[in-house]
Amino acid sequence: MKNKKTISDIIDSARYYSVTDDSLKDEDNVAWIMELQENEIKEWVKVLKWIRVADRLLERDVFQKSINNFSYTFKDFISDWNKLRATGEIDNNSLFASLFKELKLRWDKEKLIEENLKIWDLYLDSLVKYVKPNVTIHDMTEYENALYGLSGTFFQAFPFAPNNYMKEIGILGTIDQFYNNLRDLYEDITRGICYFPISLLKEFELHVNDMENQIIEPDIQFIRLNEYLLSFFVSKLKTNIAPLLSANGLHHSWQLLLKNVLSRHSRIEYVFRLCNYNAKQFNVKYWNFVRADLNPDISSKFLTFKSTFREF
Repeated sequence: MKNKKTISDIIDSARYYSVTDDSLKDEDNVAWIMELQENEIKEWVKVLKWIRVADRLLERDVFQKSINNFSYTFKDFISDWNKLRATGEIDNNSLFASLFKELKLRWDKEKLIEENLKIWDLYLDSLVKYVKPNVTIHDMTEYENALYGLSGTFFQAFPFAPNNYMKEIGILGTIDQFYNNLRDLYEDITRGICYFPISLLKEFELHVNDMENQIIEPDIQFIRLNEYLLSFFVSKLKTNIAPLLSANGLHHSWQLLLKNVLSRHSRIEYVFRLCNYNAKQFNVKYWNFVRADLNPDISSKFLTFKSTFREF
């Protein structure tokens, strides 16, 4: 199946923030969506574009303040979003009026209640709280809550989700954010973001100020910390998604999601271990594995794409 546009083209993976290009990340995450039927692709794109636009606007406003020439800000996005949530009305002058209209149509069609929509709010709140330099996460409970807020939330907002497995879907999203953090460790630390909880760093006799060296020359304590997270923290979460993995009657898009998400998690972990927990080496080698695994029918233009930071 040939597609002129890739998923990263459609959801604006490279727009709004000029320092990074998230196109290859999004091909890594969700290129499989382009294997769906056209009407199904549209449903997934509504949510994915909302997720990506908010993320890139916030990153641009936080990390690129001095060269910010784009007048529409993350605060504008939130203002438009809050108006929609409070009144059900959409500002037709909003840059993303058409996107908000599409989302509202879905909410009305599916009769989503306030409890459902608060999950969407929590994703935006989590971006503000955790996507910034010098973020502090105190303990493992807050760590798990942060992972859920940054990813478990929108996993539960995905279309065609099986309502009987919402708890497991939230946990799957939590696991997915854990692996995204592992994949993006070099990029995050370089930008001053450390998601490791203070309590965990203390347990392994590490400090947040050590991280710039650890991502280049990891010592035994850093390796043990990551082994602990992989062998105990995330493995425990994985046992809790077993009902979802064995569920019958899942929408075929969710069958594809599970296949691709679990494969990506395995690839990230494999390459991270292969690099002996050296995040800088991982950041170079990992994308070679991604390019090798991409389906050329839906991601052909990324077969020579380098990485995320534009200067690479």
